Amino acid sequence: MKFEVCFSEPFKRSLHRLVRKYRTVRADLEIAIELLLFYPDIGRVIPGTHSVRKLRVRSSDISKGKQD
Repeated sequence: MKFEVCFSEPFKRSLHRLVRKYRTVRADLEIAIELLLFYPDIGRVIPGTHSVRKLRVRSSDISKGKQD
């Protein structure tokens, strides 16, 4: 299966701001992309799309995160 990882423009702007505050954001994002290569079905499918998925990426700079 071949797929492509694309970032929306709002995400790119948010990432630019986050990099200033959290230095490891890019490395954390790269780990998530590598994980997608091995497990392409992770994440939630966005309703109304065929196979667009939404993922939460944990930041190693932050000790707490969202609790489900």
